[in-house]
Amino acid sequence: MSAISEETRRFLAEIRSPSDLAQLHRAPWRRPGRKRIVLCASDAELPPEMRDRFQRRLNTLYNDCGCTTGAIFLLLGMAASTTWIILAGRFAFRDTGLGILVAIALSLFGKLAGLTISSWRLDRIIRELRQVWRTQEVKTPAYRAQAGEK
Repeated sequence: MSAISEETRRFLAEIRSPSDLAQLHRAPWRRPGRKRIVLCASDAELPPEMRDRFQRRLNTLYNDCGCTTGAIFLLLGMAASTTWIILAGRFAFRDTGLGILVAIALSLFGKLAGLTISSWRLDRIIRELRQVWRTQEVKTPAYRAQAGEK
């Protein structure tokens, strides 16, 4: 019997080799569900401090929902709408409603921008990890033995 239950395994993404990193690619607007990414590389393949650093960055970016960027854009939209209403000197219901719509539209735009940016960053980290992992892998005795080197 496995030490990890099937229920727990659904929330894990175990990365055992550089080729497994492909399963982390996602479209910015597709939320795969919250997962914990675990890099299952030996100490020879990836030094522990490097593995932990990459694992932390992958988990942060993979599970990013864009809410922070959306909230920033919402605040900017609210500030802009409030400033516009005050400077225009009109406090009509129509102007207030329009201001609220602008703030909501900007927050949605901010959320999509946040998702897109985190997706780009995730792709960059995956490329960087794949390169580092393969470079480290070449240095392992198992790889050299497989390649016929001493």
